[in-house]
Amino acid sequence: MISGAQDMSNAVRSYNINFDSDDRGTLPGQVEMLALADIIGDAAVRVRIAGPKIVADAAYGVLDKCTDAMSDLAEYVSLTQSSFIPVDHPDIPLTIITDRPIVRHAEVQASLGAATNALVAFLDVARDHLDDWNGQAA
Repeated sequence: MISGAQDMSNAVRSYNINFDSDDRGTLPGQVEMLALADIIGDAAVRVRIAGPKIVADAAYGVLDKCTDAMSDLAEYVSLTQSSFIPVDHPDIPLTIITDRPIVRHAEVQASLGAATNALVAFLDVARDHLDDWNGQAA
C-alpha cells in the first residue's frame, strides 16, 4: 500500500511538473486510492483478530499512519485537479488562499515516511511475538 501510494504521489508530481505538456499522464482516481486503502485496512483487521494485543496495536499504528498518508494524497490530488497552475512546479511560485492546510508532494512524502516508520516498528514487534514450533513466544 505504501509503495502504491508513493507511485501515485510521484505520478501527481510528474503531472504538475509537466503541466504544459500534452503528454503528462492522468491523475489517480478515487477508486484507485480506495483500493489501496482497502489493502491496509483488511490486513490490520486480520492482525487484530489473530495476533497478540501488542502486535495488533502496532498494526493499528500502521493503519493510522497509512490513513493519514492516503488523506494527504487525496488532498494533493484534489489541489492538483482544482488548480489552474501547477502546484509543484519548481520554477513557478504558488500562493493559494484556503481554509485548510495545503498538501503538496513534500507533505505526502512526509506522511508516507511516517507510515514506513510505523511499518518498520510493527515488523519489529511482530517478529518478537512470532511463535516457535512449540507454540511458545520466540
